[in-house]
Amino acid sequence: MIDAPSGTAHQAPDHVMLALNWALHALFAGLWLVAVVQAFSLDDGERLFSLAAASCLLLVYGLGAVLPRLARGQGALLWVAALVVLWTLLIVHVPSAAYLAFPLFFLCLHVLPLRSGSLAVVLVCVIAVVTIGTQQEWTIGGVAGPTVAAAAAIAVAVGYRSLMDTRAELAAKERAAGQEAERTRLAGEIHDTIAQELASIQMLLRAVERSAPEHPSIDDIRLARETAGNSLHEARRVVAALRPAVLEGTTLAGALERVALHAPALPDGTRPRVRVTGTGDVDGGVRVSSALVRIAQEAVSNAVRHGHATQIEVSATRARDGIELIVRDNGTGFDTARLGEAEGFGLENMRLRLDELGGRLSIDSQPGVGTVLGATAPVRMVAGDGDLAAASKEDSTR
Repeated sequence: MIDAPSGTAHQAPDHVMLALNWALHALFAGLWLVAVVQAFSLDDGERLFSLAAASCLLLVYGLGAVLPRLARGQGALLWVAALVVLWTLLIVHVPSAAYLAFPLFFLCLHVLPLRSGSLAVVLVCVIAVVTIGTQQEWTIGGVAGPTVAAAAAIAVAVGYRSLMDTRAELAAKERAAGQEAERTRLAGEIHDTIAQELASIQMLLRAVERSAPEHPSIDDIRLARETAGNSLHEARRVVAALRPAVLEGTTLAGALERVALHAPALPDGTRPRVRVTGTGDVDGGVRVSSALVRIAQEAVSNAVRHGHATQIEVSATRARDGIELIVRDNGTGFDTARLGEAEGFGLENMRLRLDELGGRLSIDSQPGVGTVLGATAPVRMVAGDGDLAAASKEDSTR
């Protein structure tokens, strides 16, 4: 069978490709049969030549259909070239073979990259139009028919590949989000269990050392404390390694500054003015900080791509029930009453991130006014972070 379109980042489901393959084969076989029937009505010399060309055309087409390697890479170009040459030889004596141009349009776009496939379609279209005009008569239908069909085939191919690319991009985002969520979950679990318990053990052993410095087992107690300290250091190293890339080497405030620095450009190529305010020393641990940074990235991207905002303000402040992220822009805005109808992957992903944390998302917008997005996430790990830091600092001073 013929493979999925060359250059497509993400293939269609197997059953869809199978149906398209068989539809293309059936169309080609039906039109080929019509040409063969007409060939039998020709004179002996022309009939023999036409039937030979038709047989070779069907043979070459069949080889490419049953041997997918012939329809890949450089082989695909040679295969299409052979089909076009044999088809051209056939329509010299059999005008009805010109209708085979229609399956050839889709075949060229199916197995060749979009640019070379489009050029091949134009070539096949020209051959069909010229053949119909010279062998029969020049008519508007004879020119417009193949031309419109060729344009429609190219439009379908462009739309199909765009759809597949979009699906591949969404799938990649979902995979990346899943991987990051799992890394964040593991980091949080290690932080909340193993690291916390090791910090507690270390602090308790330190208290024993201070209260009973002459205890007969003081050396064993000290060794146990140092072992717990080494294990705590290793646990902290693992948590840091699992820390999401957006937070690598920085805090929530620093990550938001990165978001502002890497904001996408507007359609005219200019960059929006993104200002980060009110972050201070706000930090909510790995899970909360990672979620808020990702939400800020998506909000800034939406403000630029959909709202064409030129000024965006991002702030993160400590609220009574957690950390509140606010992203305010001066874009085109939209009617929030229709938010549910037009809500895309980005907003859905924001809601999912906050739902996992027990947080909430709010959106306030009006057409022509701009948008204010608020995300509040509860913080449950800040106190633990302090204990860990204190234990690590105390151990490092030894």
